[in-house]
Amino acid sequence: MDDNFFALWRDSATLGPFYSGKTAFSLGLPLLAWLLLRHDPDRATGVTFLALVSAAACGYYAPDIVLKRRIAQRQREIFESFLDALDLMTVCVAAGLAMDAALGRVGAEIGVKSPVLAEELQLVTLEMRAGSSKEKVLCNLALRMGVKDVDALAKMLI
Repeated sequence: MDDNFFALWRDSATLGPFYSGKTAFSLGLPLLAWLLLRHDPDRATGVTFLALVSAAACGYYAPDIVLKRRIAQRQREIFESFLDALDLMTVCVAAGLAMDAALGRVGAEIGVKSPVLAEELQLVTLEMRAGSSKEKVLCNLALRMGVKDVDALAKMLI
């Protein structure tokens, strides 16, 4: 499972319904195809079998495709608003705020443009307040976001 799955849905209870849905689609689509094809006596058994296998494959891979699209949309949103957040952070640090306070401030301000990025920055602030080291927090941020620019910034700040 992709690490970004948990960034999309933070609750660990979402993993069960995801796999349940994947199983239901894998079994339900072939059942539906069988119900539709069983009344046609002119169909060959090979065609019916191929249709059932194709339906099972579609049911198995469709949730993964949807998940990957959601992850890509999330990463694109983060990428598009990351430069604005970086500019805001630069202004905050130039104004005299520490990096921790600047991240918190940027997280609060960028929420209008990008709620996803704001949530991630607020998580960084909460992790720092909880006592985690800056290196660990920035590595976690880069892993959760999955965006190369964020990874480069985290490595530079570390």
